[in-house]
Amino acid sequence: MNTYSHVLPALQREAADRMRRYSARRDFEDHGLTEMEDIVAVRVKLSSGKSRYFLTWGRVPEAVDPKALLSIVGRNLHKFDLGGTPTAVELCLTLQDASREPYFHEAFFRMGQQRIPFGSGYTAWRDRVLKALEDGHELYYLGRRRSRAKSAGDLELAKPARGRRGKRSRTSDADLGE
Repeated sequence: MNTYSHVLPALQREAADRMRRYSARRDFEDHGLTEMEDIVAVRVKLSSGKSRYFLTWGRVPEAVDPKALLSIVGRNLHKFDLGGTPTAVELCLTLQDASREPYFHEAFFRMGQQRIPFGSGYTAWRDRVLKALEDGHELYYLGRRRSRAKSAGDLELAKPARGRRGKRSRTSDADLGE
């Protein structure tokens, strides 16, 4: 009997895992990518043809294959007001795809404030974030447009008074409504 026969199942599992990663990596390389980014955009397609977007942590469930992350997002969609029935969940190639959504910048800024530790602290951070993802947290929904308004409100300021020669005179506080 070979003294290394107990190692064989572990080596087979490792080889299968490498093949799975290679296959996922090849899919990414077809789009010029080698692995997921730290922060990614996820598109949710609705039956109406519209799309909704999320920002989330890209490398937490799996560094290369997005299927685990997309599955987590899909399982938690019922917690969000999407305004329609989801039909597909897909990873965006860049954050640019989601950058025009109502709460993109707020979500991106908030995520950017969180420090991703390197070295020994990374595993504990990853485990904590993975648990939060699976519970439906750490999914930053970028909202949906409810109106076509460009602003939430406006204020019209008084125009400065002009003197006899067409030059602007000093504006008093009363002219500005103060």
